[in-house]
Amino acid sequence: MAWSVAAHSSRAAADVVLPPPVSGTDAIIYKSAFKEAGRGRWSAAHRLAARARDPLGARVLRWMDYSRAYNYVSFDDISAFIAANPDWPRQQGLQASAETAMLNDVEDSVVTAWFRWRDPVSRDGRLRFADALIKAGDVARAEKLVRHAWVNDNFSSKDLKIIYRRYKKMLRKEDHEARLDRLVWQNRQRDARRMLRNVDKGQQALAQARMALHSFAGGVDAAIARVPDELVESAGLMYERLRWRRRKGRDDGARDILFAAPEDLGVAKLWWRERVLQARKSLNRGDITDAYRLASEHGQIESSSFAEAEWLAGWIALRFLGENERAFKHFTRLHDAVFMPISRARAAYWAGRSTDAMGDPEGAALWYAQAAQYPGTYYGQLASARTLGARALPFAGKGSNAKPATIAGHELFAVVRLLNFLGEDRLAGAFTRRLVEISKGPADHAVIAHFAHMLGRHDLAIRAAKQATRDGYVSDANIFPLVDIPFAYENSVLEHALVLALTRQESLFDREAKSHAGARGLMQLMPATARVVSRRVRLPYAKSKLTNAAYNVKLGSAYLADLIEKYDGSYVLALAAYNAGPSNVRRWLRDNGDPRHDPGVDLVDWIELISIPETRNYVQRVLEGAQVYRWQLGVRVLADSLERDLARGVTPRVLASRCSAAEVSTLIAVADLAAHC
Repeated sequence: MAWSVAAHSSRAAADVVLPPPVSGTDAIIYKSAFKEAGRGRWSAAHRLAARARDPLGARVLRWMDYSRAYNYVSFDDISAFIAANPDWPRQQGLQASAETAMLNDVEDSVVTAWFRWRDPVSRDGRLRFADALIKAGDVARAEKLVRHAWVNDNFSSKDLKIIYRRYKKMLRKEDHEARLDRLVWQNRQRDARRMLRNVDKGQQALAQARMALHSFAGGVDAAIARVPDELVESAGLMYERLRWRRRKGRDDGARDILFAAPEDLGVAKLWWRERVLQARKSLNRGDITDAYRLASEHGQIESSSFAEAEWLAGWIALRFLGENERAFKHFTRLHDAVFMPISRARAAYWAGRSTDAMGDPEGAALWYAQAAQYPGTYYGQLASARTLGARALPFAGKGSNAKPATIAGHELFAVVRLLNFLGEDRLAGAFTRRLVEISKGPADHAVIAHFAHMLGRHDLAIRAAKQATRDGYVSDANIFPLVDIPFAYENSVLEHALVLALTRQESLFDREAKSHAGARGLMQLMPATARVVSRRVRLPYAKSKLTNAAYNVKLGSAYLADLIEKYDGSYVLALAAYNAGPSNVRRWLRDNGDPRHDPGVDLVDWIELISIPETRNYVQRVLEGAQVYRWQLGVRVLADSLERDLARGVTPRVLASRCSAAEVSTLIAVADLAAHC
């Protein structure tokens, strides 16, 4: 079926009633078949599926079976499925299954032909290909594959012995040491202990000391003392000592290790987790120089940790040390390294702030203009307030129709529709993500988002829009879809746009959503919180009803309204409390100052000082979403709209202190002060 690429609203899409994708009989058959598959009864699942008239569900079940580990399917069957269905998800899983099937009487010529245009993705593939290469006389290539598998793949105790005996002549001392090092980094202690016999006594002592520290075992000092001097400063041991000290509350000792960190960190992202904790602790204590040094000497290469490290170092340099030029260098390095709108806007905004601080307003304006190219982001909106004046934010619509969609009519739409109809939500998500991966532009993304909304799967539509953003196609309308939720709370302090933004962040509008912590429904209410709020609003409490949209939003909206009232109208504090709880907000107000009453507390900085990363991100994402949802609801959103929201709850005295005397003399209302400061 071809799907229209017209710019339908998600509200309209939800009104479309699609016919069932299969007959009632087939639906019953497939629901039973998928249930059998979920129980691991694959033969029964395939027998049931064979009775259906529509074959698509049977093909999905084969895909599920073929892409799982240890499926006992023949190489011919899996390779034929891969060739016939190259656009289906889990291609790597399918290939891994094919490689495992190669172990069963597949000719060497077939193996080498299979790997002519592809690399192995599994340990079975690497070793089977190595065997074929050895027989063909290409020992050098075989050795590389065997060594890669030995260092990087995991084996049972039985397989480890077999593989070691089979390939031990190809394995070197450094291969054994690298495998042991990797297993200890991953805390696979049982597997690591099996490797001790393959390394010398010094390496044994090193691994044992690392494992003892990680497990907080007794006698760690003695274990460290047994490590040879030349290995005492190895990255793995230093990291475990660092982690041990931090967990024992010995932060000074932990920082000493960070200041003496080796150049090669081993697993750099683990070091960053410790480093950022210590940097923020130092910042809270007022040890600004230490905080900057910890952040700036990060040694990170991986994109996300590098980005966070450069931003933190730049922010500390700018806002706490007054080192404007140094801060600018960090922010420009960050800007050059990131590509997602949220990160690009963040880097450009702070580059503008540092350029401003250097006394170059024209240069700052250029950076703010770059950040303002992303009006659907928190920092893009803050930058827009500095560049657009009284103009409206130029949000991005649903995508251009200049080029026709190339993906319309793809069979994966039918697969998603069938899986959604059968209640196989997780699988429907996998196929939707695959549709985005194989799409070729904004028109395709618009089709996918509209299709997901038609199915009532707003969560899939948002995930698809986010994934499209990674490919450079930004649609604020698709990322923040206007979804009908039963907004039924009559209170002037609570606006619909804020509820939509919070609900999107909490659950992606998935009514059945349930978190690991136990929060449920659209607004992700914890049962204990829901019970308390239900008494206040005089609704009978029922845990089972938390996935009922109207019930959940009624309670969630009441709770949010209570928090806004508790914090004098402050969106920032209310959102932080909704995510992390009022007790954490009390701690942050104590540690970082109260932006409502203290003229010296900058709200942008206050949010960045929130010690829980999830909550920092949460507050920013909901606030940016509120601006987009106002636009979606037909409100003209001015460039300073986010600044107004940040100023909610701030006392007139504090607002006045941030304005000039002339502005104070003419601005009376708090809202007007907020808009002009």
